[in-house]
Amino acid sequence: MSSHRSLVLAAAQAAGPCPVGEESAWRARVRTLSVDLFVLGDVVARDVQRLSAATGFPATLLGITVEDSSTRGVLLLRNVSGEPEPAICTDRGDTDAGAAMIARAQALVGRRVLVYPARRAHLLDPAADVLADHQDHMYGAHFVQVAAERYGNSADRPHFTVQNYVGYPNSALSPTFDGRAAEEKPGYLRTYARTDHRNWCGSPAGCGDRKTASRPGGVGWNQKIRYSRGEGTSINSNLAKHY
Repeated sequence: MSSHRSLVLAAAQAAGPCPVGEESAWRARVRTLSVDLFVLGDVVARDVQRLSAATGFPATLLGITVEDSSTRGVLLLRNVSGEPEPAICTDRGDTDAGAAMIARAQALVGRRVLVYPARRAHLLDPAADVLADHQDHMYGAHFVQVAAERYGNSADRPHFTVQNYVGYPNSALSPTFDGRAAEEKPGYLRTYARTDHRNWCGSPAGCGDRKTASRPGGVGWNQKIRYSRGEGTSINSNLAKHY
């Protein structure tokens, strides 16, 4: 009952204030929105369960494009219900593995394929010079590194990779994004900075990086990203592997 009450409250907020004299129509609107939210919640729950199980699902490969900035192949998929699936990216096309994945995908366009969700963790390169970045960033990178190693040594888990990226030193390097990516990234930075004033983290203290809020683009942050090594799990500065 409490979950249904939450749905009704969310629907009422989405419907907005009830105009005077239109109570009946407003209640019908809230009822419709509540049902839509319930159905959406059920669909999302099943999608999350499917992804968590790491099992393959059938889909039709509609096409593949190659990003200019990352050289990755982007696969466009449609599931058996006729709905589009979130785009899936291959490894970088400038690597042997990535080039092989792109070529294979191009040969399968228009055919039914079995898709397995990829799992990749992104973290600051923990092997970087500690003077090259802030201490909290480096400690966070080491925390994720240790967590990934422990998870990698556990049993009954899906395959995953870890990718390390360059931190603040990247600010002094040339842009790597194409125009579309450079326009898209500030949206994520503005969410991180909480410039929309929405309490995304649900904390009474609020959330968001206040320093970033004054300049979401930073020192060319929206124009570039660089990976410090190929995909793999960095166990130390000299060893990287897949799990």
